[in-house]
Amino acid sequence: MLPADVLDLRGAAARLGVGYDWFQSNWRTIDGFPPPFLGAGKGQRPRWALRAVLDFINGRRWTAHEAAPVAPSAARPVANDTAPTPLADSVAALLAAAGG
Repeated sequence: MLPADVLDLRGAAARLGVGYDWFQSNWRTIDGFPPPFLGAGKGQRPRWALRAVLDFINGRRWTAHEAAPVAPSAARPVANDTAPTPLADSVAALLAAAGG
């Protein structure tokens, strides 16, 4: 589930009033559309800040060299997302991976 201030392809298409399939194929070619703050590479899932898409709808245009607006919720860590720490002992690492 995405935070309320983040849009995926389906959410951005709905806000713009276009079809999901069309938007998925053409979002890179829409003149002045904001770049996603996450997932702009091939095969990745793009995410836009809601504020950026609303600004686009209200007439704001981005140039190719402007940075992507980041959603405020992206600055907070994901709940229950722990940072993995490598174990020095390979046996202990295998036991930890096995749940033992």
